[in-house]
Amino acid sequence: MNFILLTFFCTEIVLKLFAYGFKFVAEFINTFDSIIVIVSYVFLILDLRLPILGLLRTLRLLKVIATMKKIQDAKRERKEQIKKQKKESESVPCYIERVLEFMEKQAKNSLVPKIL
Repeated sequence: MNFILLTFFCTEIVLKLFAYGFKFVAEFINTFDSIIVIVSYVFLILDLRLPILGLLRTLRLLKVIATMKKIQDAKRERKEQIKKQKKESESVPCYIERVLEFMEKQAKNSLVPKIL
């Protein structure tokens, strides 16, 4: 089970490196997590049984916690953006209302020819 999870994490690291390039490495948590995963993977392949493995597993949880925090922060930010957009949209009429208002003004304007 540990081998499968570590393989999944290594694949994730490689895909993120491919997708984000060096921006991925620029974030401390990504670099930290990558080092933890690679060291854990090497220990697993070499079949080393050290007491530090428990610490490495615990440190891998930091990544999960950090990811959950990022997701929660992103959700909170998105909700704030939606609230802001709703406030702005309350003061600005929708496009249909603006078009109807424009057409009413044009209908009352005596300088505009009445073709229809």
